[in-house]
Amino acid sequence: MSHIKILEDNLINKIAAGEVIESPTSVVKELIENAIDAKAIKIYIEIKKAGLELIKVEDNGTGMSKNDALLCFKRHATSKIKSFEDLINVSSMGFRGEALASIAAVSKIDLKTSTKDVATFVKMDAAKMVSISEIARTKGTSFDVKHLFFNVPVRRKFLKTHSSINSEIIKVVTALAMSHPEIEMKLVIDDKEQFLTPSFLDEKKEAFKKRVKNLLSKEFSKASYIVDYSINNIKIFGLIGSPNASKKTRSNQYLIINNRVVVSNLIAKFIKQAYATRISEDDFPIFAIGLD
Repeated sequence: MSHIKILEDNLINKIAAGEVIESPTSVVKELIENAIDAKAIKIYIEIKKAGLELIKVEDNGTGMSKNDALLCFKRHATSKIKSFEDLINVSSMGFRGEALASIAAVSKIDLKTSTKDVATFVKMDAAKMVSISEIARTKGTSFDVKHLFFNVPVRRKFLKTHSSINSEIIKVVTALAMSHPEIEMKLVIDDKEQFLTPSFLDEKKEAFKKRVKNLLSKEFSKASYIVDYSINNIKIFGLIGSPNASKKTRSNQYLIINNRVVVSNLIAKFIKQAYATRISEDDFPIFAIGLD
C-alpha cells in the first residue's frame, strides 16, 4: 500500500500562499508594488477590518489587457522576466509571478483593469474564476481583495490584533510612499484617512526629503538633521534624528536603497554605533535615509 499521495490543487495553492502571503500587510505590499511597476502616478489604498474584510489598491497605471487579466492569477505568470538572464538586471519590484496567485488562493478578488482599448472585470473565489466581463472604467487597475484567509481559519486564528496589523500596514505604505515620492498616495483605514501625500517632482534627493517631512510628524522633522553625502559613487541623503529623539523601538527607522524599501539590521547597527554613548543601549535612533 502506497503512503505517498499527490496533493490536490486547492491544498497545494493554500500551502504555497502561506509561503508568500504571511499577513494582510504582505498583500498590501505586493499590490502597491504591482501598481508602482505599472507606472502609476496615483495610488489609492483602502483597508477595512485590518485587511481581513477588504484590501483595495487602485492605480492609474498602464492597466492590463483581457488576456493578461486572465493570466495574472496563474502561478509563475509574470510580465517582469522572460529568461534566467533577466534576473541579473531586473528593475521591477516583483518578478516571480507568485503573489497574485497566492493572494487569490486565500481570498475573493474583484479585479477591474483597463488599457486604452479595453476594460475587463474578473471575479475570483479561492483561486477559481467566477466570471469575466467587459466594463467601462478609466485606464488603470483596481484590486479588491475580500475576506482574506476565509478558507484558512488556522491562519486567521494566529494573526496579530487588528490595531497591530493596521500599524504594520501604515508603516509599510509609508515606507513605499517614501521610496517613490513622485507618486501620489492615499491611505484610508476603516473610513478614516491616514494620509494623502502629493507627488513631489523635484530632483530626487530633494523630493525624498519633502516626502519624508510630509509623511512623518513635525516632531520627527524638528528633531532631525539633513543628511546629504556622497562616497565611492554612493549617494546618501535624507533625515537622521538627534540623540534626544531616539525611541524605544525601531518603528521610526526607514531605509530606501535604489527606490526599494529595505530592512537591514547591519546598516541600522552601524547607524546606532555612530551615536556611541549619546543614547542608551535600549534606545534606537530615528532616521529616514535614502541610498543610491
